[in-house]
Amino acid sequence: MFPAGVIAVLVIVGVIAISMFSYFTNKKLKARKSKHARP
Repeated sequence: MFPAGVIAVLVIVGVIAISMFSYFTNKKLKARKSKHARP
């Protein structure tokens, strides 16, 4: 079994990675929309 500290760190890193991934995907989607708006 993993120590509780290791599990907590993995969970925190996972949450940060997911939030960063969603942030960058939202930025890309907004950039695409703005490009379509201004050809």
